[in-house]
Amino acid sequence: AVWGDDSFTEGVIDGFRNGEPLSFSYYDGLHQWEWEIDFDVIEGGEAVYTNNNLLVLGMHVAVEGDLPALPMELSLKAPYPNPFNATSRYEFDLPHAGEVKLSLVDLTGREQLTIANGRFEAGTHSRSVDASSLPAGVYLAVLETGGRKLVQRAVLLK
Repeated sequence: AVWGDDSFTEGVIDGFRNGEPLSFSYYDGLHQWEWEIDFDVIEGGEAVYTNNNLLVLGMHVAVEGDLPALPMELSLKAPYPNPFNATSRYEFDLPHAGEVKLSLVDLTGREQLTIANGRFEAGTHSRSVDASSLPAGVYLAVLETGGRKLVQRAVLLK
């Protein structure tokens, strides 16, 4: 339903007007997908404001192709290989888009390498790291996003 423009507030566009382009955003709160839908033609009905009156639009949205299968929960998989010599791969699942930081920290909690840092879309992501500059030992891969932290142990052998 769309409110029509209130003709009593001249100079203020506070709703939809006939002849103007109309678009909607569809937001999927579970996966944080957002689509904008633009309408070129609206058939039937008038977008005229009257008190307590709504313009009701029926629409069908077709999606081409398959929607991606998204993870249902946040996860950080164990590094592969583990133990590793110089390089290893880290995979994480994000059910929602957001800011992500994935770091390799030593057992005292000091960050030694940043593996990923920035905004990521919902889905499965993979990053490789070259830790050849670090001494052999036990490290923790720490994934931080949305106020949560996940940790996986990684062993660097030389």
